[in-house]
Amino acid sequence: MARNSEGGYDESPNRTQHRAEHENEDIEAELLVAPSRRSSITESPNRLPIDSLYEITHLRSLRSQPLTLTTSSTAEPKHVRTDIISRGIIQRSDAERLVGAYLTHSDHYLYGIASKYKDMETIRRSSSLLLTAICTVAALQDPTPSDLYSVCHAELRSLVSQFIFKPTVELEDLRGLCIACFWLSNMSWSVSGIAIRRACEIELQKSFYAIVPEAGRSSSPSPELVNPNPPSLAIECMRLWYLFYICDQQLSILYGRTPTLRDQETIQNCESYLAALPASTSDIRIINQVSLLRIMSAVADTFGSNVERRVPVIFKTQLDNFIRQLDYWVTHWLSHCARHPSIGDYTSRAASLHFHFAKLHVCSHVFRGLSSNVEADPIPRVFQDIALMAILSANSIVDLIVQDLDLRNAFINGIHYFHSMVAHACLFLLKCNLKYKNHFQIDVEDVLAKVEQIILLCKEVPCADYHVINWIGKGLQTLLSSCRAAFSSEATGSRSGEQQAPMPIQDTLDKSLPPFANHSQHGPSSSATLELDGRWGISPQAIFDLGNGIQYGGDFLDPMGFRADSSGYMGGGFGEFTGEYGASQWNRLELAWE
Repeated sequence: MARNSEGGYDESPNRTQHRAEHENEDIEAELLVAPSRRSSITESPNRLPIDSLYEITHLRSLRSQPLTLTTSSTAEPKHVRTDIISRGIIQRSDAERLVGAYLTHSDHYLYGIASKYKDMETIRRSSSLLLTAICTVAALQDPTPSDLYSVCHAELRSLVSQFIFKPTVELEDLRGLCIACFWLSNMSWSVSGIAIRRACEIELQKSFYAIVPEAGRSSSPSPELVNPNPPSLAIECMRLWYLFYICDQQLSILYGRTPTLRDQETIQNCESYLAALPASTSDIRIINQVSLLRIMSAVADTFGSNVERRVPVIFKTQLDNFIRQLDYWVTHWLSHCARHPSIGDYTSRAASLHFHFAKLHVCSHVFRGLSSNVEADPIPRVFQDIALMAILSANSIVDLIVQDLDLRNAFINGIHYFHSMVAHACLFLLKCNLKYKNHFQIDVEDVLAKVEQIILLCKEVPCADYHVINWIGKGLQTLLSSCRAAFSSEATGSRSGEQQAPMPIQDTLDKSLPPFANHSQHGPSSSATLELDGRWGISPQAIFDLGNGIQYGGDFLDPMGFRADSSGYMGGGFGEFTGEYGASQWNRLELAWE
């Protein structure tokens, strides 16, 4: 290709002609009648609008595409895929090393999504996109100085672009996209949207009815998904579907955006899916996350994404209801966590961590729009116990990460959401000290010491320079220095006028906490940012020991809120606290504050 006057490259005539020929082939293929039964004019008119259009035009692109299965067992031996190895982008030895590292370590933290593969060759025969995604993630976590991550990442972007208009969807390509969504922060939002759209195109979710047939007698799964004892393909499809839901909801929490997938039948009946399968640690872990994120989805529907809008005190009942559901969730699912042969007690520690992620996210809503002026804008007393729950969870996150060996070992292999929530918890504590210290009595040095422990952990973890851990460590170090300077200046500077004394917090809470709360086992949820003056709902920092309690004035508080009733977190439906006060009704409410 020749460089043009603008510094770019002009395509050669041969390349242009080749591309035009392919475009013509696509157009010609579009005009072909898809290989499906043509509808009769006498059939029922109760059909989808797109079915009617297809019946009239017979355009192939209007039809849902069938799922293409290309695995190591079905691929033709003589068929050689073009991939990053055959094209010389990376050496075979590097690919084997990266795939081996991923399968040995990282894959366990994503519920064993690629556990059916044992080596690089089987992955290579199955999907070029899957191979590239795995190599990209492994290169990101590889501390060896090289350009492997940059070249793998560039190739992955190219393959994703091709996937958008690929005429057929391969299951293993979706698996590769799923891996990219969870780990690669710079493409997770875009790639997840593409992957979910194409998964819907092949009706991946209908695999559910092959596993739980009584759940949808009106919906029949594709014939190739119905296999007796057990429907293994349907299970693979549903695991991917649930992972896409998890990723979609987590990204929605991180960015404050509307998720692509909603609370459909496969999500509502996720425990029926689990009950229909043989006991599996991976499936238990997947479904416990789906159950948790259903609660988080209801939170978003209730309060919306505007972090500047104050939460009216009349929403106290809704907040308490969400908190009870979270408490039930953690007690229920911790009892199902078993020790993993490769990652130890990570499954139970992660459940505790996600509990705190969620609890911080829910409870921090009471600080939306709250100013730092405790006299002119005090936190309503009805929200004070909820604020303290947020504080407890924020501290628990940091303590869990730095004290628990299984979570420390998982730090390098953690998904994008994991690192974002840890960063969010640290910034939460720093902002509490800097902006909201007058609302509560704060042990400044204790908070700064906690954040410094996370900084040290980020520096100790071996990974590629591109990894977000490096940027979290550097960013927190800068913010910590700024906070220390601000506190030092404030301590030595002159003060004009008297300020209302901060509300005291005493350490007397030991017996209200469940047994696991006294140990380093639990974690928050919300958007992560490293800007000190960014805007999002946060809660104030308190002085307390995690093994003790909190007494606010003369009222004893139960920060963990273990008041789960018999209905449980899934009982009664979410309608009682989402339908009545949805985000669309906010403008009609009068913000009545104490």
